[in-house]
Amino acid sequence: YDFIIKDLIQSGSITLISVLLVLIIGFRGIRILAIVLFPLLLGLLWTLGSIPVLVGDLNTITSFLLLVTFGLGIDFSIHLVKRFQSEYQQLPLEKALFNTFSSTGKSVLLSGLTTAMSLFILAFSNFSGFSEFGIVGGWSIMMILGAMLLFLPAIIVLGVRLHLIPKSR
Repeated sequence: YDFIIKDLIQSGSITLISVLLVLIIGFRGIRILAIVLFPLLLGLLWTLGSIPVLVGDLNTITSFLLLVTFGLGIDFSIHLVKRFQSEYQQLPLEKALFNTFSSTGKSVLLSGLTTAMSLFILAFSNFSGFSEFGIVGGWSIMMILGAMLLFLPAIIVLGVRLHLIPKSR
């Protein structure tokens, strides 16, 4: 148990630092991280809240799930925010937001659904560790995707008004 907890802390710390560095370099700033990470964290929080209903509790395999879904789920907001920045260079806020979610939003939705479905397939595994991983993993991607599509538009508008989202350089 202690060995697993130690591994979770180490790999979680490395993952978090690595992802933050890549985001800072990719977006060329720190302020925009709140916009990119908030829907992801909201989706992960919803997932953690629903674990008792889904599988009872986390086991050794599903405990690593947060690291996996953090890496899988961050793509959604990266694509949407980057596309918004590109659109916002030439268009007013409302039109840039509409174009972003009517084009890239469809791709993100399809990508998220296929990722979730591929994880849900593991639910049919005879090994309970894999089965629970599939259930929780698929559900987690669905929760992150839901948070992205429901709340990211409002978060982007707030980010523009608070000058957290610069126009793409």
